[in-house]
Order: sequence, then structure tokens, then C-alpha cells
Amino acid sequence: MTIKEEVETRLAEVIKARYPENPIFPQIEPEKNPAYGDLSSNIAFGLAKILNNPPQVLAAEIAEAISGGIIEKAEAVRGFVNIWVSQERLCALLPEIEENKDNFCRSNFGEGKKVLLEFVSANPTGPLHIGHGRGAVYGDVLGNILSASGFLVEREYYVNDTGNQIETLGKSVKCRYLELYGERLEFPENGYNGEYIAEIAKKIRDEEGEGAKEKDIAYFGRLASEILLCQIQKTLSDSSVNFSSFFYESSLYERGEVERLLSDLSAFAYKKDGALWLATNKFSDEKDRVLVREDNRPTYYVADLAYHRNKFGRGYERLINLWGTDHHGYVERIKSGLKFLGCDPERLNIILYQLVTLKRGKELVSMSTRKGEFITLDDVLREVGKDATRFFLLMRKSDAHLEFDLELAKKESSENPVYYVQYLHARCSSILREAEQRGIPFISADKANLLLLKELEEHRLMAKISLFPEEIKEAAKLYQPHRIPLYLMELAGIFHNYYHHHRILSEDRELSHARLILINCVKAVVKNGLSLLGISAPEKM
Repeated sequence: MTIKEEVETRLAEVIKARYPENPIFPQIEPEKNPAYGDLSSNIAFGLAKILNNPPQVLAAEIAEAISGGIIEKAEAVRGFVNIWVSQERLCALLPEIEENKDNFCRSNFGEGKKVLLEFVSANPTGPLHIGHGRGAVYGDVLGNILSASGFLVEREYYVNDTGNQIETLGKSVKCRYLELYGERLEFPENGYNGEYIAEIAKKIRDEEGEGAKEKDIAYFGRLASEILLCQIQKTLSDSSVNFSSFFYESSLYERGEVERLLSDLSAFAYKKDGALWLATNKFSDEKDRVLVREDNRPTYYVADLAYHRNKFGRGYERLINLWGTDHHGYVERIKSGLKFLGCDPERLNIILYQLVTLKRGKELVSMSTRKGEFITLDDVLREVGKDATRFFLLMRKSDAHLEFDLELAKKESSENPVYYVQYLHARCSSILREAEQRGIPFISADKANLLLLKELEEHRLMAKISLFPEEIKEAAKLYQPHRIPLYLMELAGIFHNYYHHHRILSEDRELSHARLILINCVKAVVKNGLSLLGISAPEKM
């Protein structure tokens, strides 16, 4: 049980004893302003509606009743119950961190439930751009957080390797290929531009020579998509983004799953204007959807439904899709279709993430994917490095627009948030090395007098690291990886303030031992956090 959970339990006991007819389980939150305590609860506002008493009066009664034990003191402030955790309990946390170290952030919140996390799934028609990068890093870190929280997570990339976009890719590449031999083929109106198309054409020429001239568009589309998928996989690897599997859309056709789906949906479908429609408007979709076009070709919607039914059939208790915000209209479309198939759409969680705007200082970096003019994820990785790329892409909630300042990401100063956090880990390491050089041995927490850690800044630091497991649990519960970099930035600010106000190593050996244990625990928490983010924790900077 975490310190926060212990306080919630204590508060719940008091509420049950004082107001037995009104059982409300209290929720507490970290207090932003340390002057108002470590934790805060709005329980009095909920009780006020039931008991018809002013929140401030109830908060004062509760604050008086809960003081003692783990709670050093509690106060009523504008109807909130503000709580200070006892110094003894915070000090007792340090041996727990020292004993668990890398497992301090882990819990059994997920109870071993099987989760399939699908993310990126960019069409293999071009390199990954920075927008794809946001989804890639978000999904990868969410997978790490869910795994640390006791879920059994598999990560999947859905490869759209059939359909119009692959045909258009094939036409685009064949045009560029024939141009290398002085021949002309009309370039498709909505064809893929960009230097990468010409490079693929050159690769085909170099490997196959003129032999590919007689190949059809389908051949060029298939070959080009394979080349691009290999590049995508390398980019993901360079970004430390990992997948358990790559699922190919074409396999749904090869195994007859698309055909079976159409057969199973026939009872709910109808003909109109030569096409076959599904009555999705019957459920939550805004209108009915086409299953089969006038030319008897299934739409991409059919394959997507077949893929989701396939996922439901693999025995996962929870399905998570991470999509760009441009897919917002597709959410109800898929969920409505699943209802016809007898699949519970509540088991499917779809997270939409907003766009990324690249900046250089105050200047915007312009991009146009259709014209082939865009900053690839590879470009950003080369310019600012993997660690900064991942950290910056995680600094906002998924539903918030994200601005990525390339110049800031390269700075080696406290202005750069990833540098600021990594420097915290390096500084802790430096202090521990210095202690060894000065002949101050590191002793275990059970042998140190930790109650000497009584400075206000030490209290704040211990209170903050006590909340780390809670941040992981909340990030898992709400699918919010951004909570971890924000937590680490706040922790860095508290630590650096402490470091500037107090000497860690002094002539007082007993105090130095206690502070070294605190430093070592902070270091462990930061390393855990950076590990979840897939970011290095340097010993020196």
C-alpha cells in the first residue's frame, strides 16, 4: 500500500465512523502548494450536499479527527482538508525504495489482464513523419506503463498493404522508374511525391535493371511498400519503439476473413445505388457505411472491421487503439460495426492524439505530406537525438496540440526539460561518487538515522518521491504517459532547490549518511521514470 493509499484508508475510517449513514470513499490528490500540505481532499464538499452543512465546518471536523499516526497534521482550508504526512512515515519510505529499487514503480493494478495495444499503423507509403512519431512514442511508453502496472501487454502494428493507397504508390514509383530510362507514364493526379519515391525507383533499377519494365502496377506497389515498411521498422528501432507483431491487412483476404465478415453482415446490409451498405446509423454512427462499392470491391472499412473482429477473437480483455486526431470520425464507425458482429465495443478503447507543430525557436517549420515536403522522424532523431525526441513528444496530453522546439531540444541547459531531468540523475550519481572519494561510506537505510532528515526541503522531496507509484498507476488507469515527464520535471525542481539550500556532505557524518540515502532513493526514482520513458539515465553530464 502506498503512502497516499494509507492516508485515504485513514480518512475513510474517520468518515465511516463519524458519518456512518453517508458512506463516501474519499479521494485525495497531491497538493500543488507545499504551504498547504502534501495531500488534499475535497471530501467535505461531497458530504456537504448530503448533510446540508457548510464544507468548511465539515472539513474542520474531519481535519481534527484524522490527525495522528501517519498524518502529522491536517487543516481545513476553504472547505478542503489539507494533510501533512508524518516525517516518520516519509523516512520509513526510503528503506522500501532501497529494497525495491527498479521495482518501486511496479504494481499489480492490471491483475494480469491481457491487453492488445495497436499504434502507429502508418500506411507503408512514405517515411514516418514527426506526427507518426508522437503516436509511436506515446504508444511505446503507454505499453511500458501498463506492463509496469501488472497488465500483460502485446504491441501491434497494423500494416495496410492493400487497397487504393498501395495502387497509387505503385503508379508513382513505376512512373519514376520509367523516367530513369527516358520513358514517360502519366503521373497519378494524387500520386506520392518526394525524393523518397525517386530513391525507391533507383533501388529497383539497381537491383532489377530493365527487367521490371514489364511488371505491373501491383508489383511496384507491393515492392515499394515492402521497402518502405523496412525503413519504417528501422526508424522505429532507432526510436526505441518496440512491437510484438506486425499484422498485415492482406492476410485478412488470404485467410478469407473479409469474405466471412461480409457473409456475417449480409443480414444487416442493403443494396443502394449499386453498392452494399451497412445500417450503422442504427447505432451510434452518424450515417450508414458502404461495405462493397459499385465495382464489387470491398471498402477499407470492411477490412478494418475484419481486423478488429480478429483482435477480439484472440482473447484480449482490453483493446487499445492509438489514432491521430484526423480519425476522430472513424471511432463510432468502427464501434457501430462491431455491435453487428456481437463484439462489445466497450472493450475497445480508442485514444486520439493531436498534431505536432515543429518550430525552430519562434519560427514554424512548414510541412506538406502530399507534396513530399515534411520533416521525417529520422530527421528529428538525427538533429536532436532519441532521448530529446521521446521526451518532447510526451510533454502534453494526447488531446492537446504539441509544439516541438528543435532548438530548445538541443540545448544543454536547464531550459531543456530532458536535460534538466537527466542532469538530476547525473548530479545524484556525482554526489554518491564524491562521497566515496571523501571516504564517506554508503550505508544501508536500516543503519542510518533517517529522522535527521527534518528540513522542509527534505520533507518535500520525500513526499514527492512517495507519489511516484501513484503517478504510474494513474498514468495506466487514464492512458496518460505525459504524467511521467511532468512528474520528473517537478521532482527535478524540488531536488535542485534542496541541493542549493543544503550541503549533502558535511562534517556531520550521521547527517551525511542520511542524506546520501535520500539522494540514492531520488536517483532510483528518476532512473525508474526515465526507463519507463525509454530514455537514458546518464551517470555523468
